Amino acid sequence: DTAGMVRFEGGTTTIGCAEPFRSPEDCLPAREVTVAPYWLDKTEVTREAYRACVEAHQCLPTVEVPEEGALLDPTMPVIVNFAMGRRYCLWRGRRLPTEAEWEFAARGAAERTYPWGDEPPAPDRANICGAECVMDWKNPNWKDGYATASPVGAFPAGDTPEGLTDMGGNLKEWVAPLTPPGENERIARGASWSSDMVETHASCRQVWRPQVRVDDKGVRCAADGK
Repeated sequence: DTAGMVRFEGGTTTIGCAEPFRSPEDCLPAREVTVAPYWLDKTEVTREAYRACVEAHQCLPTVEVPEEGALLDPTMPVIVNFAMGRRYCLWRGRRLPTEAEWEFAARGAAERTYPWGDEPPAPDRANICGAECVMDWKNPNWKDGYATASPVGAFPAGDTPEGLTDMGGNLKEWVAPLTPPGENERIARGASWSSDMVETHASCRQVWRPQVRVDDKGVRCAADGK
């Protein structure tokens, strides 16, 4: 079942960066990769979708603290750790995307700088850490209307040309690493509501502890192309 997914025919492309953004871990060294055909969820997995897995006794429940009612919205993205996200995708008959698949989708055949294109980041394109953000490093000139996560698809101007939403903001997304960084570390791709503008770059990545469920990380599932 590929409902709610976007198909990619795959191909050979360059991913990564010639130079890292700020640290050696935040971008793969530039390399050529070949990706087989695959499908990728149009949106980050929502609370509503994840709840069905919990009710089927196949996923661990999540416990959220309501914040002005926003977290009760079923279209909000679910916050999960690595294992929770992988388990959900397997329950759906899907899997985590590889790091190469995620970046291939974010950059497209044109090898875009950002998921939406080569135009610089703007508040109507992505939910990152702007004026409303609760973090110390917030950008007071960036007014996207959200202090934390937003409902999926709330920034259509930031969609990829292929139709994927929130690849440049909202939540970072767990992926299957191309090169495992270490036994106790995994990779999240994309920017989140707590990111600055640098992290909206389609090649940016974060190394993180897989067992930690933190409020800026979610998941988007993939499936093999058929």
